[in-house]
Amino acid sequence: MSRKSKKRRSPFLVFYVLFVLAVVLTAAWFYLPIDSYIAKHDAERKGYTVVSQPAELDYKYYYNHLNETEREAYNFIVSQLPDFPERIAVPNLTSEEVQEVYTAVSYDNPEYFFLGNTCQYMRFGAVFYFQPSYKMTAEEYRTQWSLVEEEANRLIANLDAGASDYEKELYVHDAMGEMTDYETGTTDSVYTPYGMLVAHRANCEGYSRTMQYLLKRMGVVSRVVSGTGMSESGNENHMWNVVTISGREYNVDATWDDYIIDSSTGVTSDEPSHVFFNVSKEDMKDDHKPDDESLWENCIYNDLNYYEWNGLLCDGYDSAATAITRNLPAVLNAGKRSLELKFTDLDAYERAKTQLIANDRVYYLISSANVLVKPGNKVSNTKLQYNTDPNHLTLRFFFVK
Repeated sequence: MSRKSKKRRSPFLVFYVLFVLAVVLTAAWFYLPIDSYIAKHDAERKGYTVVSQPAELDYKYYYNHLNETEREAYNFIVSQLPDFPERIAVPNLTSEEVQEVYTAVSYDNPEYFFLGNTCQYMRFGAVFYFQPSYKMTAEEYRTQWSLVEEEANRLIANLDAGASDYEKELYVHDAMGEMTDYETGTTDSVYTPYGMLVAHRANCEGYSRTMQYLLKRMGVVSRVVSGTGMSESGNENHMWNVVTISGREYNVDATWDDYIIDSSTGVTSDEPSHVFFNVSKEDMKDDHKPDDESLWENCIYNDLNYYEWNGLLCDGYDSAATAITRNLPAVLNAGKRSLELKFTDLDAYERAKTQLIANDRVYYLISSANVLVKPGNKVSNTKLQYNTDPNHLTLRFFFVK
């Protein structure tokens, strides 16, 4: 019986097959979304549903400016982050893309104040991971968040149900200024809505994130803007808001409107100013600079500026006197104790200041206003405190009993 001979495989054929397989796998790695598939599989295995895009896109300014891969990573992260995971599988990103995603997640979601200031990005085999850091434990956050929501609900309940978006914005701006003291301390809470609404201590980030959170609760679109604040004391990192009203964007800096009045003047007031309420980028550029010009490129309007909208923009003494006569009774009857005017130029400002303050004409205007004021709200027509600001062309009067 003859023995069948075995065919031996050519070493060249084996090498060729392996080479082709390697090429195919490499091509698949670079041209097929294998990393995205792995990230999605990892999320689903843990019980998470990853949406193709977040809800309420109007409130996701930074998400809307990400590229496709960054958006995908954003969605994986926000679907899992509230559960405080140690790490989250995401698509492959460059270091610049990781930073863009981290910023978008943080800036779009003021309720994520548990998120730390840094993150890491690492790879294990074929899997890429976003590893967040946390400022607190999950239990601590849930306790703080419950208190934040409780205070926010109380604040919103006091707002007129028929308020316009402008009125909602003004209400939040003024309420924050009245309830909170600015603080530059190192405690993490000053950066958060918890610091603002519960502890009543906040820095510029705390003001901005709280305004963003409260306005969203009221259906008003806004975003936080990081940049530089420039003053006589020097430049510093700063944050404020851009708010959208009737399709137009306006700068609002609630922090700088809650300024500390020079104690040497004896002036005290919990009421905020409105120097930086609905201001165009042109009128903000002398003391504010965003990290990227695109962040405020559409802030070109002044029609909803506080002074212009409320008839407090004056071109001299006569218009200032008219503005005081028209507005002061309503201010005092509402229980307020300050009124501020803005002027069209320095000459108008100086002329009005001379007549109102140096020549004491403001006291006659107070006497006239008191006639229309409820007895319990009348103020002195012989004593007055004031604050002058030639840089922003504003005069602010503080009335006393």
